[in-house]
Amino acid sequence: MHTFAPGSYVVTMTAGNGCDTKSVNINISGLQMNSLHGVVSYKNNVATGMPNTSVSLLDNNGNIVATTITDGTGYYSFENIPEGSYSLNAETTISPGGINSTDALMALKHAVHLSQLTGLYFKAGDVDSNNIINSVDALMISKRFTGELPASLEVNGISNIH
Repeated sequence: MHTFAPGSYVVTMTAGNGCDTKSVNINISGLQMNSLHGVVSYKNNVATGMPNTSVSLLDNNGNIVATTITDGTGYYSFENIPEGSYSLNAETTISPGGINSTDALMALKHAVHLSQLTGLYFKAGDVDSNNIINSVDALMISKRFTGELPASLEVNGISNIH
C-alpha cells in the first residue's frame, strides 16, 4: 500500500466486465479520509455526461460502501472515504436510443468473424445476454431499428455498437 500526500491524482480504472478503461480524478484531502469524483459519460465523440446514473463505490469484497446519483452533467462525488482500495460500478435506467442499421451490420460482421466487438461494444451487441453475438442478435437489433420490436424492450440497456 502506498501513502499519498494531500493533493490531486489521476487514476485509470479498468471495469471488471471488460469495458474500456476510464481515467478519474482522486483528490486526497487528508491522511485518513479521501474524496473521489468524476464524470460518467456516453462513449460518443463528445463524451456526453449521463445524468441520473447511480454510481456505487465498492470495497475489495464487492460490498457497496457508498452510492450517489450523477447530476445533469454526469458528475459524481464521494467524500470522506476511508483509506483503502475501491472499485466503481455505474448503472442507468436511461432507455437505449440511437440504434441504427449500422449497429445490426456490426453485430452480423462479428457473428461471421469479419470483425470483432469487445468491451462495451460486445455487451451492446449481445442483445439476448448469452455471452455470444450471433445472427439472432443482429436480427433483434435490426427489428428494433425498424420498429418491429417495441421501444420498451430493453436491449442490454446500451445502444450504438458501431
